[in-house]
Amino acid sequence: MSQTKDDIDDANKLLLEIELLYHEQKYPDALIKVSEFRDKYPEYKPSIIGALIDIGSATNNDQLVKDAIEIFEAMSPSEISSQALYNAGNGYQILFEQKLYLGVNVFDCKDLIDKAIACFMGVTNRDPRLKTNLANLLDEIGRPIEALLQYDAAISIDPNFGMALGNKALTMGRLSFVSDYQTVDLIYAYQLYQQAFKYKNSIVEVGGPNSLHDFEKDSKYIENLFIKSGDRKLLSQNLTHPDLAIKSESDIQRFYTQYCLDKDLYLNLHIHSNVTNASIGDHIGFHIVTDMSEEYSDRKKHVSEVAFRLNEIKEAYIAARLSLVQSQHVNDDFSSISKQTLIVNNLDYSVSNIYVGYLKMSFKEAFSVLDKIAILLNYYLELGHKENSPQLSYHSVWFDKLDKKKDINDKIKLHQAKLFGLYSVFNEIKTSELDEIRNALTHRYLRVSRSMGSINGFTEYEDLVEKTEALLFKVKCSIIYLHLFINDVESKKNGINVEKLFKMPMNTGQWLDLWK
Repeated sequence: MSQTKDDIDDANKLLLEIELLYHEQKYPDALIKVSEFRDKYPEYKPSIIGALIDIGSATNNDQLVKDAIEIFEAMSPSEISSQALYNAGNGYQILFEQKLYLGVNVFDCKDLIDKAIACFMGVTNRDPRLKTNLANLLDEIGRPIEALLQYDAAISIDPNFGMALGNKALTMGRLSFVSDYQTVDLIYAYQLYQQAFKYKNSIVEVGGPNSLHDFEKDSKYIENLFIKSGDRKLLSQNLTHPDLAIKSESDIQRFYTQYCLDKDLYLNLHIHSNVTNASIGDHIGFHIVTDMSEEYSDRKKHVSEVAFRLNEIKEAYIAARLSLVQSQHVNDDFSSISKQTLIVNNLDYSVSNIYVGYLKMSFKEAFSVLDKIAILLNYYLELGHKENSPQLSYHSVWFDKLDKKKDINDKIKLHQAKLFGLYSVFNEIKTSELDEIRNALTHRYLRVSRSMGSINGFTEYEDLVEKTEALLFKVKCSIIYLHLFINDVESKKNGINVEKLFKMPMNTGQWLDLWK
């Protein structure tokens, strides 16, 4: 039955009453109104879901959140809107955080995390709260590089959104302690906080007074670090970089450098700006302090082996990255070399040449990086798998038995807060079409077209370029997360306190439909 204007007006009036009661913290009264609204307008499922989740979160009533999720999961695909996805994503995230609070291992929360990310990624609305909540979740599970991209997206939508500015500052502060740019990153985090504090009312309105308090506390912590070192004046330092100047006489080198900067493919933590010479290069490293004398020969051998494997990983990555760049750098030399090879025109209109070959090579080599990371984890954590086992791979190393991907290895779970992010990235790759493309390239064939589109067994060239760029970015993040993990473990071996690196971001606790 179609709704009349009076019905719509009455529904909006009830929603406004729920909003006011919520803001006044009259949660029992708000819940009564939600029940009334649910009886009169059951078709307004996204609003019902959002209200139940918000009140459930405010009152620590998990059952209300679960009731909302039950409504969402019973919805047909045609009923699911961006609003419903956003609200459900918040619900899954709340249930996940509650489990963490109760001491549940993050690996045992994978289903909730996956559902929350899927919901957030499915939302098409441009709202800074969406991007901030997704960023918070990524940060919580150990994926800070990707979180920063989402915070930046939120800030680009609304430069005055205090929660995104404050949470980005938290993340920058964390990463500063493992960055070669620690001082600059801390200054940048401090300046982000000062920008966020210009919008204190919005922080309190969205995240509550506790969020503002935690931001202020962390800002003061950074300030005190500089006061103690006698460098407080540096906190007002202008961090604006001069215009990027790529100095090279080689066309391919200039192209390579600009491409890596544009696609954010360099391995370094100079992440407060990627349009500067300081962002050029692969400066990510690990810090191991050990006695290299003969009596510690076993430790020396271990450090040497870890360093060698990390170098292998980075070597494979830069080779994959270079192959991608070469596939995009059309020039007379490459084209001439390609013409030396007898490649008959394909009767099915698929494309075969040196540029397509470079692109396919990049994709395959990127996956070899993932497997090398898995082999290093097996060695570093002494998981006990045979290194030359064909079953040891990026998607099997996490489990007790390589051929039965069911139970996460206890040694992996012991490092839950530091390894789940890497596991999450690997799992996304394994369950995506990226893994299917890799299998086709490695074990079968992949027909690439420049005109047929991605239909009838063809993959469009431009689409494969985008997927390769996305894959390499995920691989880049994986390498950085691996280094962060090793740095954390080695720091603890040497008595260095790095717990500050893992401070949880502030959740907005918002839902889109009511608080516009």
